[in-house]
This record gives sequence, structure tokens and C-alpha cells, in this order.
Amino acid sequence: MNGPVRTALLAALLVIGLTAPALAQKPVKIGVLTPLSPPGDAAAGQFIVRGAKMGAEDVNARGGVLGGRKIELVIEDDAGTPEKGAAGFRKLASQDQAVAVVGQFHSSVMTAVQALAEQFKVPVFSTQASARQITERHLNYTFRTHVIDPDRCQMWTRWIKERGFKRAALITENTDYGVGLVDETKKAFASMHPGAELKTIIFDRAVVDLTPAAPRDQELEAGRAPQWRYRHADVPDHQAGLRRRAPSGGPDAHLLRRARATRVLEDAG
Repeated sequence: MNGPVRTALLAALLVIGLTAPALAQKPVKIGVLTPLSPPGDAAAGQFIVRGAKMGAEDVNARGGVLGGRKIELVIEDDAGTPEKGAAGFRKLASQDQAVAVVGQFHSSVMTAVQALAEQFKVPVFSTQASARQITERHLNYTFRTHVIDPDRCQMWTRWIKERGFKRAALITENTDYGVGLVDETKKAFASMHPGAELKTIIFDRAVVDLTPAAPRDQELEAGRAPQWRYRHADVPDHQAGLRRRAPSGGPDAHLLRRARATRVLEDAG
């Protein structure tokens, strides 16, 4: 996650360098508007803040920008809600005089603040919010450094098809991000892998044990559920329940990428 954050920070600095006059030694303020408390994904927000700090420290260590001015981050919690996101952006743009805002994670918050970015003429950079509509409107002050949902869903649908998988399970959280992935994956399956079975399970993001989402005993006995193979995930407890329910043999399932919304692909064999 730190890669996209640093990319957004550097892009924001480029905008600043092209548009802002150099003021003697006054720091350049960049807002980091990101979820740091529930119901937002606070774990993701902490990673984003860490990445922004790394980027700012790197730029400042190299002499800063605009003739030696230092980068100063102003961190604001959007709590993963459009209302707090809008209030946070207003504060950053008007009170804190931030010249750009990075750190957006939830698409619903990003779509709420991009109208304010146009109003205040302050660029906002979507660090991880991935809904298609964010950049479809081609607004002047909206930018993104993250792949959009349709591209991601088409990628893993192509991966499933190329390996001959006939059944896939998408297990995701009940947020705009998770529900958006379900919608886009269904579209991708319909157009790219017709005839394949897609099972979707949406869970409450407050749940820490996904045992109910694991294959049932009758599915295991019928050979309809494969062995699960895991890679690192942001929330180990979520995977623990699935791991306890994994059969001891059979074809593999693959966790495509680490994420708060765990996505598991199943091969029925």
C-alpha cells in the first residue's frame, strides 16, 4: 500500500511545483484524509499514513521542494464515512490551507470529497479507492494512483479461466469496496467466463471469524470444496476460521491477494 501512497504524494508535489509560488521557508502542507477509526478501515488508514510519512521524509531529506520548503503533513480521520470525509476535506482546504489531499481509501468517501476538490480547487488523489465512477467524470481536480475495480476483476477472472477453474468463491466485506467487487466480478464472469459458477459471500466487516463461510461438511464429503492455500492477509483472524475448515486433500484454492476483504478462488476439480 505504501507504493501508491508515495506515488500520490509525489504527484501532488508535482502539481504544487507547477502551480504554487515559492514562499520563503513556509512549509508546504499536504492533507492526508484517510480512515483511522470505525466504521472505516482503520488498519488500512494506518498503512496509508505510514506511507505518506515515508514519502514526506524522503522529499524533505532531499532538500524539500520549491527552493528548500519542507513538506508538512496534516492528518485527518474520515472514519470511512462520506460525512466525515467531506468535513475533513473542508477543514484541510480552508483552515489548514493544504495544497493537495491524498489518502482516500473508501470509494464512497472519495466520491463525496471530489466535488469539494473542484469547489476549493485543491487536488485530491485517490490512494486506494477503486470504484469505476471516481475518474469516469474526468474532473479537473480528481486523480488516482490505484487500479479500478473492473480492471482488477477482469484480471482475476482471466486468471481463473486460463487455469480451467469451473467454480469460484468471492468472500468479501459489506462495504462499498466489497459490494463493488462482487458486482464487477459478476459482470466479468458473464462476459469472459460464461458457464462458470461464481459463489459470492458478503460478511459483516466487524466479524473476525469466517468459519461460517468455509465449506460445509457435506460439501467436503461430496468433493465440491477444495483445499485452501493461503498467502499473507491483513486480518489473520478472518482467515483462521477458513483454515480450520479446510479439507486435508484435494485441489488447491488460491487467495489472489492480501486484503481486508478476503477473496478466495475455489477449484472444484
